[in-house]
Amino acid sequence: GDWKIVAAGKETPWELYDLTTDRAESKNLAEQQPDRVKEMAALWTKRMEEFHALAVKDLSPEALEQQQKKKGKKAEAAQ
Repeated sequence: GDWKIVAAGKETPWELYDLTTDRAESKNLAEQQPDRVKEMAALWTKRMEEFHALAVKDLSPEALEQQQKKKGKKAEAAQ
């Protein structure tokens, strides 16, 4: 639709814009409409997970193994 959420990165909050009235994305409406932000963020996450699953499906066994090793190293570093 005419609504758009954006974030500068994983650690930044979502911003919400109504493109029918604010094509320049100058008025962040996230605080006024937190339910809409939550709903759109959930849709964004679901879509991102679908794209990731498709990309992983197309990886060669070697590339998939390499990706899993990287995830393991990141998990160890986070602990």
